[in-house]
Parts: sequence; structure tokens; C-alpha cells
Amino acid sequence: MRKPDLGFDQLRAYLARLYPGQRVIAIEPLAPDSGATTSSTTKVAGYGRPVRVVLAGDRGATRELVWRTASPNDSKRSLAS
Repeated sequence: MRKPDLGFDQLRAYLARLYPGQRVIAIEPLAPDSGATTSSTTKVAGYGRPVRVVLAGDRGATRELVWRTASPNDSKRSLAS
């Protein structure tokens, strides 16, 4: 299932459909993997812009997700392959 490239408002609405009864309480940008090396820079760039999403249910239970969006270059690369 391909995740659509969404802004935060659209991401909130999309996650509300995927996780009924949960609400988004935080969306925070994540840095590239701390284990990344100079030789892995190209690979890290291919993963898009990851964000950490925290969801909460009515009873206070939380769930954390990582959401990655494709950069415009990623979609061009996929089409050219």
C-alpha cells in the first residue's frame, strides 16, 4: 500500500481513517538514522522525510508511528526506472 504524500492536516485526517478512535497528539520531524555513515548518505536520502507520530486513544493509551513521505525526487526516480 503506497502512502500518499500529505501535509500535516491531511496526515491527521488520513490517520484518523486508519486508526479510528485515536487522535494525533504529536507530529515531530525525525533526523536521519544516527547509525548513518558517509557512505550511506545516498540511501538515507531515498527514505524521504520521516516524522514521528504519537496517537492517543480515549483511555489514554498511546501508539507511536514513523511516517515517511517520498520527496519529489523519489517519485521521479521511480518513474524513470
